[in-house]
Amino acid sequence: MEKHRLCSQPQLDAEFEQYLCMKSKAMFAKLGLMKLELRHQLFNRETVEAHNCIRALLLELLEKQQQSADSLRGTLSQYQMLGPDFEELASEYSRLRELLDNKKWALEEFSKSQR
Repeated sequence: MEKHRLCSQPQLDAEFEQYLCMKSKAMFAKLGLMKLELRHQLFNRETVEAHNCIRALLLELLEKQQQSADSLRGTLSQYQMLGPDFEELASEYSRLRELLDNKKWALEEFSKSQR
């Protein structure tokens, strides 16, 4: 009896898995219908359309932000691959840029005082 049960167990498990899969699909369908019914009870057609438009816009913005974030992550990983030498070079460039901006400001102030 025990041996027969062990032989048929994989088939029983597969059938039970199919049953659970179908049951979960049915539950998701039921939840979807309940969601639509609730939405219909709470909101009129114009409000639902407005919500759908807002949702579409927000999803579009989210997609753009995710693409931007992916692009920035790629750029960051490229900088990280360049190593500490590049960091030193970037900090030197930043320092020189700041020095140049200060000199431009001083030149503008000097020009204003000469008028």
